[in-house]
This record gives sequence, structure tokens and C-alpha cells, in this order.
Amino acid sequence: MTKALRHTGLAGKLAMPLAAAAAATFMMGTAGDAKASAVAYSNLYVNNLSVSNSSGQTLDASDFSSLSVGNFTNAEANIGGSGISDDSLTSGSSDVPLQCLGAACGGIAENDFSQQSSGVFSRGDALLEGSLITGLEDPAPAEANSVGELRLDGDSASNGSTVGTTTSFEFALEEAETLTFDFDATPYLNVALEDGTGQAQASTAFSITITDQDSNEVFSYAPEDLNTSRGQLNEGEKVYDPGTGSYSGTTDLLAGDQEYTLTINHQTETSGTFTAVPEPGTLMMLGAGLLGLGAVGRRRQTQA
Repeated sequence: MTKALRHTGLAGKLAMPLAAAAAATFMMGTAGDAKASAVAYSNLYVNNLSVSNSSGQTLDASDFSSLSVGNFTNAEANIGGSGISDDSLTSGSSDVPLQCLGAACGGIAENDFSQQSSGVFSRGDALLEGSLITGLEDPAPAEANSVGELRLDGDSASNGSTVGTTTSFEFALEEAETLTFDFDATPYLNVALEDGTGQAQASTAFSITITDQDSNEVFSYAPEDLNTSRGQLNEGEKVYDPGTGSYSGTTDLLAGDQEYTLTINHQTETSGTFTAVPEPGTLMMLGAGLLGLGAVGRRRQTQA
């Protein structure tokens, strides 16, 4: 009987500090993650894209002895080890379906290229409309808009999104001519890391190239401010926002009745990882609980 009463007393002494420790541990699991996030956003909008001859006139389908046009658009989204993708191959305008993974996807509309303000998701979306030249089913000029965006918030998550559009022309001119490509472009990048560890990266890429029938590059135009990236490896934010710029590139003289391949590449890409840091108050509560367990251990040693 004496031993039983002694055991009951010890259980009572253990109850309070054990409860404190359990409460601290519970608080760490339920409220221990800071309201933190990793953000990576990339958007590139190109419009008023057309090609003209040495007289400044927009080229027409009748200016070519042969012409074949293909527009390929691809969008991917990846988060937490899962991924989805879709693509579109057409001879005219191309609208690839929104690719989105995460709890916030239901609130994001198709062809909404604006930066989202909340939620956990990875998305990619793109829209290509119009044509470089006149005389095709889609009127000139052309425009392309693409967005990649990743938002992470929680214990940990990873991955990102990739979006790309590629326009390809197989052509031969009726007569020798120089070609001038004119367009406006608006790039925007935003990366941020708050109250956690990880990284956030966003980039854009845009180029126009022409190769001859022997695959020799005869023209390349890739403006530096459209081929750039931003990365964040610690707490803080970086924004790239140069505004809308006008661009123009002119080829050397291209031969008539010779086959060439024109490729216009347009890319946006994001990636990131994130692990939240517990709030300082939670760490203090956990410490108090552990101290309570230490006091119990000392009492048991004394009573023994």
C-alpha cells in the first residue's frame, strides 16, 4: 500500500510539467510556422511584332516563293514533386490551357497574366495571337504573352514552372531582301523570400534567329534586357521592372529563292524551394516545456 501511494504522488508531480511540455510541443505543431513564403514570378509580354522589307513595308505572304508557319506553345507546372504540362501546335494563334497545381489554382483565371497575391501554387500559361506578316489567316502584327509563377508557404515545398512559345517559319523570298523585325516588349520579374530558408528564381528569354539551308546562322537578335534572371537566396526581394521598350533588328541581305528557317523563341521560367522558420515565441514555449521535463528528472533523482 505504501508503495502504491508513493507512486500516485509521483504521478501527480509529473502531471504538470509533462502537460506544459506537451502544450509547447502542440503549439509548435499548430502555430510554429511563421507566415512566410517564397515567391517567383516571371512575365514577358511582346506585342506589335512584325517583319518588314527594306522599304519599310510589312511583308505579305505574296512576297515569299515558299512559306510554312508553325507555332508551338508549351506550359508546365510543378510543385511538391508533382507536375503537369500541355502544349499546342498550330499554324496560327495558339492558346495553351492554364497549367496549375496547388490549393489556390481555383481562383486563377485562364490567360490572367497578372501576379497573384496569395496562396500556394505553381502555374504556367501562354497566349500567342496574330501573325508576323499580312496575308495569313491571322492579321499582323503578332503578340505573345506568357507567365510562370510559383508561391510556396508552409513547412516545405519545391519546384516551379516553365512556359515557352516558339514560332517557326520555313521560307524562301521571291527576291533578295533585308528583313527588319520590330516589336515592343514588357518584361517583369519578382522574387522574394520571407522568414524562411530556400531560394527563388525567375527568368525571361527572347530571341529571333535565321538559319540557311545548311543550318548556318545568318541572323541572331536577343536583346539583353529580355534575356535576364533574378534570384533570391536569403530574406528579401528583388524586382526587375524596366517598363516597355521598343526593339528593332535588321538582317543582312538574304538571297531570293533560297530556303531559310526563322525561329522566334519566347520563354518565362520560375523555380524555388522553401522551409519555414518557427516563430521565436514558439521556440520559447518549447524551451519551457523541455525545462519542465528537466525539473521532473531532477526531482526523481532527489526522491530516489
